[in-house]
Amino acid sequence: MSMLEEGQVNENSSCQSMVFLNAPGGTRKTFLVNLILSKIRSMAKIVLVTASSGIATTLFQGGRTLHSTFKVPLDTHRIDQPVCKITGTFVLAKVIRDASAIIVDEAPMTHKSAYEAIDNTLQDIRGNKKPMGGIPTLFCGDFRQILPVVEDGTRANIFNSSLKKSYLWRHIIVKKPTTNMRAHISGNSASADFSQLLLQIGNGQFPITSLPDTIKIPPELGKCMSDLKELKDRVYPDLQNNGKSPDWLVERARVSPLNINVNRLNKWLMDEFPGESKEYKSVDSATNEDEAVHYPVEFLNFLELSGMPPHTLNVKIGSPIMILRSLEPPKTSNGTRCVVNRLHTNVIEAPISCGPYKGETVLLPRIPLVPSDSELPFKFRRLQFPVKICFAMGINKSQGQTFETIGVDLTSKYFSHGIFYVSTRRTGTSEQLYVLAPNKKSRNVVYHEALQ
Repeated sequence: MSMLEEGQVNENSSCQSMVFLNAPGGTRKTFLVNLILSKIRSMAKIVLVTASSGIATTLFQGGRTLHSTFKVPLDTHRIDQPVCKITGTFVLAKVIRDASAIIVDEAPMTHKSAYEAIDNTLQDIRGNKKPMGGIPTLFCGDFRQILPVVEDGTRANIFNSSLKKSYLWRHIIVKKPTTNMRAHISGNSASADFSQLLLQIGNGQFPITSLPDTIKIPPELGKCMSDLKELKDRVYPDLQNNGKSPDWLVERARVSPLNINVNRLNKWLMDEFPGESKEYKSVDSATNEDEAVHYPVEFLNFLELSGMPPHTLNVKIGSPIMILRSLEPPKTSNGTRCVVNRLHTNVIEAPISCGPYKGETVLLPRIPLVPSDSELPFKFRRLQFPVKICFAMGINKSQGQTFETIGVDLTSKYFSHGIFYVSTRRTGTSEQLYVLAPNKKSRNVVYHEALQ
């Protein structure tokens, strides 16, 4: 509440403050941010609440993704002087001029160039050369978690892309909540010990083995499984009967670092899920007609890219799905989870299963989708429902979510900072954490320079 206590959120404020709330899991960061949000709005003022990931936006009323709110280009890291593309968006410009505060959740996930683009744009719109155009800004997150994704990036490249390496960082005041409120309120000593163990892992303080960045899974972290089938049976026991309950489905998930493993797990669980499957095939085409001869439709159908639905989408009534595009923000955003209610030829009906809009039914149409950023030497368009099955999900997608039961697939090597920490942080107790790790060992990559 520091910005409010200092009186910096008020009419025509000339003060400016940027605060980073460095909050690990269990410190009730979401409760605090919602409290600040309610206080500012009770003063009849505008606060722009955003998040780096789509699913994190569902934690806050009126939340939207950072890129959607400020129209941040996806390729800001390739531009020398990046700015947001809000030219002609007069309503948005007026909202920004009248805003009294900005909140950004999961801030460490976003490339520093996005924040610099927002800074340049806000200074121009508000005619104020102070950082972020003079708007008090609250960044939230945990640098123990995943840093920005850099294609083929080295350790130095990834750290250099983080918010800590931006010129804005020197203007930011860091606040560190230390009390684990989840354990304090419950009075559960086991929960406190579990949280402390995760902090040691996130800080890279957990004893490593003779192999670099490799730790042995301790019994107090979670239950080790011997194979994928055992992991599946623990996370989704008796799927034929329990799968009929949407509330049961939404409280559990399996996570893996690689999309290829996620797709395989989803297909396996969908085959076991009760009910008749309905198949939807996409219509794929090259965006450049001159390239259509070189890239036939059969080849395009074969492609499975991150952030894109598959060419063949098999869905059953009652199955969990994840929306891949922000169709109706803030109600639905990239990462919103739903449970299928009805399947039509051109529309899927699905009630939202998490967040402040839980229970509201959304109609999902087929839309044209173009990969936003891929290594393909050409661009193509896929007309398909913007959804994926989400019995299992990538670890990046899971960040910001909490489940009652979580299964962690460690069969693939964890290759970047914070991935192991994030995967084990998705539940509040070791009793419901199941891990599949060869020889009960796993890589735990920690960039200590990001934690300093």
